[in-house]
Amino acid sequence: MPEITDENKNALLLRYARNGAAPLVRAVLQAGANAAHINKDGKTALWLACENKQEAAAEELMEATKRAGALDRQGRNKRSALHVASAKGLAGTVAKLLSLGADAGLTDRNRQMPLQLAREDEVKEAFVEHAEHSDITDDNKNMLLLECARLGLASRVRAVLQAGANADHTDKNGNTALMLACNKGHAAAAAELMEATKLAGALDLQVGHEARLQACSVKGAGRE
Repeated sequence: MPEITDENKNALLLRYARNGAAPLVRAVLQAGANAAHINKDGKTALWLACENKQEAAAEELMEATKRAGALDRQGRNKRSALHVASAKGLAGTVAKLLSLGADAGLTDRNRQMPLQLAREDEVKEAFVEHAEHSDITDDNKNMLLLECARLGLASRVRAVLQAGANADHTDKNGNTALMLACNKGHAAAAAELMEATKLAGALDLQVGHEARLQACSVKGAGRE
């Protein structure tokens, strides 16, 4: 193992993450390496660990990357570590990233969200499990509302709204939870959201979604 110095510690972190040397990743982090450091392609060490399916290295990096404010940093093709972990089938890493607050609504260059890149059932289930069972807090309730609407979890949408989530909250693409539910054809979830979105004064945000809203309002007469 090369000597860890102030000059090389960030480069070593990237190398060890890519190669899956989890104990060395831990050592370099303890020596003060910056988990937010990126390579020339804009990839963090966490991104590289996920790209190379190095789950143990990713485990060492996730909390440090969150503390560094880089959990959702987008690298190649505007993909975040959550995108990459989802595409690579790393169900455990996906679950941990979601529990740490990774943004499931981020879109890549092709406007795809992490869930859309998932092929394995275990990965898809990790997204649903998080949306259905994670604790509702003041810090996560608005993001959780968007996630539940996107997945069509009507009863969970109701619970998150009752916990005080804002129906007018939007994702980075300007979509409210109601937009997301209607875009995916989740009528029951849309029905839960319609009145709350109206009360929040956000129905006028649904420009361009009128047809979907009308379809959802008709289909969603009966709630789960």
